[in-house]
Amino acid sequence: MGETRTYFRHHHHAKEDRISKLSNDILGSILSLLPMKEAARASILSKRFRYLFTSRPRLVLDHQLLPAPTSGLSTGFKYLFTSFRCLMFRHQRNGLGESGFDWELTPHEIQKWVRIVDQILSLRHHDSIYFCKIADICLDECPFDMDRFLYFLTKKGIRTLILKNPIYTGLYKVPNCVFYCWSLRILYLHNCALNHVPSFAGLHRLEFLKFYRVEMSEHLLTNLVSSCYRLKVLKLLYCPGIKSLEIEIPNLSRVVIFTYQLSVIRLKNAARLEKFSLKNYYINHNNTEEYKAFHLFLKDVARVKCLRLGYHMGRLCRQRVPENLSYHFPNLTILSMVIDPNNANDAPFFTVLLEGAPSLQNITLWVFSRQ
Repeated sequence: MGETRTYFRHHHHAKEDRISKLSNDILGSILSLLPMKEAARASILSKRFRYLFTSRPRLVLDHQLLPAPTSGLSTGFKYLFTSFRCLMFRHQRNGLGESGFDWELTPHEIQKWVRIVDQILSLRHHDSIYFCKIADICLDECPFDMDRFLYFLTKKGIRTLILKNPIYTGLYKVPNCVFYCWSLRILYLHNCALNHVPSFAGLHRLEFLKFYRVEMSEHLLTNLVSSCYRLKVLKLLYCPGIKSLEIEIPNLSRVVIFTYQLSVIRLKNAARLEKFSLKNYYINHNNTEEYKAFHLFLKDVARVKCLRLGYHMGRLCRQRVPENLSYHFPNLTILSMVIDPNNANDAPFFTVLLEGAPSLQNITLWVFSRQ
């Protein structure tokens, strides 16, 4: 009799459904770790799971919502095609997607993607959305639909917004509603355009800002960055048309600037700046004002701990090294610089940096030569 009760007790616990005892918040967090397409498949499990995937606070709206175009192919070609796309997506997640691993969709697939996103957002009227990533979709081919989506997201208290428009497409004009979303903390725009924003008061909670191939005016960029008082990380990568940048942010701790046209840069009141990376900063040798701005810029970054300088740095000091560069970097511990052995100004410029950095611990030199 005792053995029968023991068997019944163990048999009862073996079939106990512990997943059903979890709250909807926990189940929504578990489903948020899956891709949107896989999380939606869980809706067939039971009535409780039917709309549970719509409560996830993170939304990734990319081409993975669409089925792979493998219909009509043999099993071997389907396996090869799927493996190739998985490898390409993995490169995109590792950051190589910005180098040309974009997947081009047809207009029919884009319209199908729009209908899917409409269905997903129609079920989120009473829930908050904290994270949204829209990537690898030709945003300029569905601008009105994208404006609707972004307006809906700004009303849901979104904190992280990532818009990655493929490089091979035209620029997507970001609507003004994005810059009136006071809950934004992280903003990343890729291959977009910004127009004039009337009566802009600033994104007071924004902490991370990254622009990659974003077209905008110098006045708009300066006003946008200087109005974000809590901004800690600023990344400007290959933004055309920006030749001068003067900002004042007391909480800024990291700045990354890669550009070919920037000639004047000033970081005023950057007392908390710790990491600064600058590449392809090129000025006119005959312009005295640009030289003065460059020396003032070195004073602005005098308190950094990590300094990374790209090519053309030594050329800034033609016939003026080392008299004009007697600056002190007391906190500098990491220095990375590109040196051209054929340029006679690179070595004196590097020597001046070494003499002004008594706490230097790590030095990385990249040798560049046109030959």
